[in-house]
Amino acid sequence: HTIVYPLGGTDACNLGLFCRHHHLLKHHTRWRVEQPHPGTFVWTSPTGRTTTITPEQTPTPQPHDTTTDPPEPPPF
Repeated sequence: HTIVYPLGGTDACNLGLFCRHHHLLKHHTRWRVEQPHPGTFVWTSPTGRTTTITPEQTPTPQPHDTTTDPPEPPPF
């Protein structure tokens, strides 16, 4: 939970997967994290510097073209 439960709901705009290190950093230090959009995290250090982490964009799979015949094998 970006906003601690029960203050923040259990929904996409308040959830994120953190490794153990970042989960402990969020709960037990002066680092803060916000989630302005689902999957985008803005970390703020104790000195006020920010780092924005955005989700990796994955290419949309393209459907297989079944209208053409497979290529001929090499003539070996």
